[in-house]
Amino acid sequence: MRLDDPLPLLFWLPTLWGGAALVLAGVFRATAGSRRSVVLVVLGAFLGFVPSAWTVLMPVLALTLVVLTIQQADRRSPVPADANP
Repeated sequence: MRLDDPLPLLFWLPTLWGGAALVLAGVFRATAGSRRSVVLVVLGAFLGFVPSAWTVLMPVLALTLVVLTIQQADRRSPVPADANP
């Protein structure tokens, strides 16, 4: 990528930074126990996957993150409202 041609930056920066922001938002929302965190991580991983698909390690790490986030969300079970004394 050359810095004297700004057109590729219009693709790279929003996809990489936007994907990273969505992944971080999803990871920090994971404690809330909602499906929204899973959706944010999946969308962020997909958005970051688009410009980095030519690498080998990045797509594998993104896929691993998505799988682990979904597994963690499935392990959490909602607490029934009548369970609190």
